[in-house]
Amino acid sequence: MPSRATRPSAEADRRQSIRAWTCYAAIGYVAVTVTVVGLTLDQLAQLVGVRGGVELRQIFLGRGVGAVVGTLVSGWMLDRFPVKRVVTLFSVSSALFLAAVPAARTVPALVCLFFAVGLSGSALVVCATTSACWAFPGASVGPVMSAAAASFGVSSALLPLLLRPFAASLRAQYTLSSGCAIPALLLLALSTAPTRPPRLSALPRGVVEAGGLEGGPGRPPPAGAAAELG
Repeated sequence: MPSRATRPSAEADRRQSIRAWTCYAAIGYVAVTVTVVGLTLDQLAQLVGVRGGVELRQIFLGRGVGAVVGTLVSGWMLDRFPVKRVVTLFSVSSALFLAAVPAARTVPALVCLFFAVGLSGSALVVCATTSACWAFPGASVGPVMSAAAASFGVSSALLPLLLRPFAASLRAQYTLSSGCAIPALLLLALSTAPTRPPRLSALPRGVVEAGGLEGGPGRPPPAGAAAELG
């Protein structure tokens, strides 16, 4: 029977594992939102009445601009709102915008939708990686980031296999792709938010020394300097 001393450690390990898998699922879902465009480009061209996928180059510009905006918006929101709420917002909005793509009938409508998908997807990446850095401080974040990058590649490779039986239906492909956000949302519901690191500007004078907090690197922050996020 495990001792009382081991129980908190086991519970902490479980929380960290869920946090890591939430990050993997979120990054994997963003890979889906990127890959599905290439798989359905010709069908999107037919949807809006242009000659071929090459005529839809504007959607990539729209997505790129959205991605830049998403990094700025997510950073601002993470400074002001609980991280779980921000991740939930961008996960749900990304899925809804992605599912709405087959409803577009003009090129400008597609550009607007992919701008929104790019914004929410980029913001989701920022939120997921920032949360991982908060949850796994120091060198322990390296393996998590490597696994998250691998999840992007694995999702991109598996999506064509998942969508192959539905290749004739654009709506089915985008509905399934948007549904890939569900694992991340379920894991997010099970996870506990990491502790927000203290702002250096908010710490007492003399606390920051030689790249570390009060007494050098690796020491814990002063009591009350960090706040839990809901």
